[in-house]
Amino acid sequence: MKNSDSINRQNPAVIAQAAKCFTFVAQALEAETLQGQTATRIVGAAKQLVQIAGLDANQLLQTMPPETQQTVRAFFG
Repeated sequence: MKNSDSINRQNPAVIAQAAKCFTFVAQALEAETLQGQTATRIVGAAKQLVQIAGLDANQLLQTMPPETQQTVRAFFG
């Protein structure tokens, strides 16, 4: 949960690595290592991080396999 707290506090080191953080969250969702309330909390924080950093989640997803894109889109809405 520390990572989501760092995002919520807008830690500059985390904001600077927003794309990498998004990728790690996407990989964890695809591997089903994030589930339930934890997944909901982390996805919410990742959405916020992408927005704060001024990134486009769809562009980030384009670098991932179609199966991962589908899984991540199901969580991110």
